[in-house]
Amino acid sequence: MVVLDIENIRDTIKGVTIPLKSYPDDFLGFYQRINNSIYAEINIIKQLHGIDLIIVENLYKNYYRSEISPHVIIQKHEQETINIWILGNFEPENQIIWELSEVFADFYVEFLLMPIFHIFNYADINSELIQEFKQGIIVYECEENLSRNSATVYGEC
Repeated sequence: MVVLDIENIRDTIKGVTIPLKSYPDDFLGFYQRINNSIYAEINIIKQLHGIDLIIVENLYKNYYRSEISPHVIIQKHEQETINIWILGNFEPENQIIWELSEVFADFYVEFLLMPIFHIFNYADINSELIQEFKQGIIVYECEENLSRNSATVYGEC
């Protein structure tokens, strides 16, 4: 019964988020940089046993292209942090945060957006929390639901 509940939670989360491969236009390269960082450190993520999904907030909510010139990008609001939600079944979260900080270091250096990691076990997820993920971008998904031995990094590497 627990496996079915986890699958229902995953399906619900996937219904309110966007897989990176379906994201329409990464015109500033935010998600390409994240994808490259994850791809380069995929072995670290796999060794952290239990990570099923990594969701990044939609960074483009504060940016848009100028109607006059598509090469001009306008930032509506300054942003200094980026929310990253880590979902799965795991015990200590300190090692996860430490390791993922290293994975996202290149992103921080390039875009100066400090990653804020939110670690959630499936048992802690409720409907209010799922709404926080709304319009977030799935940048990593463990493919095998029971064995969790393989993973997908979205985008082109």
